[in-house]
Amino acid sequence: MPSRSVNQKNKPTQKIKELPYIVVIGTSAGGNEILVQLVKQFTEEINAAFFIVMHIGANEIDELLLGRLQQNTDLPCQLVKSALVIETGNIYLAPANSHMLVDQNRVFLTHGPPENLFRPSIDVLFRTAAASFDSRAIGIILTGLLNDGCAGMSAIQRSGGYCIVQDPKEAPFSDMPNAIINLIKPDFIISVNKMGKAIKSVISNQKKAKKDMRIPPDVALEAKLAQRAVSSMEELDELGKKSFFGCPDCGGSMWNISQGGLERYRCHIGHSYTEKELLISQTKALEDTFWVALRLMEEKMYLTKKMELNFQKKGHQRLADKYKERTGHLDKHMKRLRQLLNSFENNSVVEEEETQ
Repeated sequence: MPSRSVNQKNKPTQKIKELPYIVVIGTSAGGNEILVQLVKQFTEEINAAFFIVMHIGANEIDELLLGRLQQNTDLPCQLVKSALVIETGNIYLAPANSHMLVDQNRVFLTHGPPENLFRPSIDVLFRTAAASFDSRAIGIILTGLLNDGCAGMSAIQRSGGYCIVQDPKEAPFSDMPNAIINLIKPDFIISVNKMGKAIKSVISNQKKAKKDMRIPPDVALEAKLAQRAVSSMEELDELGKKSFFGCPDCGGSMWNISQGGLERYRCHIGHSYTEKELLISQTKALEDTFWVALRLMEEKMYLTKKMELNFQKKGHQRLADKYKERTGHLDKHMKRLRQLLNSFENNSVVEEEETQ
């Protein structure tokens, strides 16, 4: 397929107000090649706009991904950099380090706190799609680690939308597809190469059209909070119960939110975690604390050793022995702390193996 410039368009496109469906896509590890396979199936006859969130670590990578996608589809692809009116037949890609959100006729960005350790977050996009388009939202989860996208896909299903999941057997990393399958019953669990047909069948087959459902109040509220990128404690009281956990990122209080069988935690600043991701963040915060403690112990041991030598030179042997004893205690504590840090590293390896 011949490549096209990123902003090239063959003919005018229609605004999303006349559009029955939007398609929101989330992926992580292994997503580059899978996204290429998927966008090859997108054509103008699919009366939809498409939105992609991939966990991207750098601005240079999102530009490379954009170019790669554009080379494999005739639809215009664009990296969202400011608020845009949504148009049919367009593919929108979330940039690095920003959340991408949608409402009834716009796609826009916020710089809110990471959700599930990531910004852009799949959950943020999916949740706003559910709140704005209810049964006209189609969510797709592809390959990836951990479980970003679970809360968002649940919101789409609870709002009457459609859920498509990559067959975990063919996913390079099956965490994200399996997490969705374990949480909800998707409409489709299929190969990526069949997803284009699945989207067409949802849009064209009116017999399969779901009844309009009232947007759950919690979905609408969290979508609203994502637009503001901050929430009040009173609003969080509407979503869940205050827990005794502190936020690993900001130290604030966290609320336990239980929705659609998924347990999550969110602070009023906006950091949000599933239980697995909260455990990972707590482990990292604890490890960072121990590294700081080790540094302080090393500095203190250096100082006590120096004071021991100074007192020896001055002939104050009793004081020198006292500081020598302190140095020995610090050395023992440091050895124990290094062993503990090594155990953290080993546990991290085990956690990585469990997610694969």
